[in-house]
Amino acid sequence: MESAALKRDQKEQATKRARGKYLKIHVVCKASAAIATLVAAALMGFNKQISNVAGFEIKATYNSSPAFKFFVIGNAIACGYSVLSLPFVAYMVEGWMLNLLDLVI
Repeated sequence: MESAALKRDQKEQATKRARGKYLKIHVVCKASAAIATLVAAALMGFNKQISNVAGFEIKATYNSSPAFKFFVIGNAIACGYSVLSLPFVAYMVEGWMLNLLDLVI
């Protein structure tokens, strides 16, 4: 009897350790994604390039192309989602909704 209870306790402790590792890795990945998307949006949003082509000065900013605007807005949304969903990681570890939303973003 005691060996079965001891095995069950060991299994529960192993499950708690695995859950703790999962939470730490998930938080680090989410924080890294938030920082990366924030940096990408900021670099693209504040970057200005000027080039001379055949004597004409051409200025390029994120407003120059709809693709650039989409890139900045998409990265800003992904950054906001990562930051806002960070506190919910501990509550939705075993749920599928947070993982599904992460895949969508």
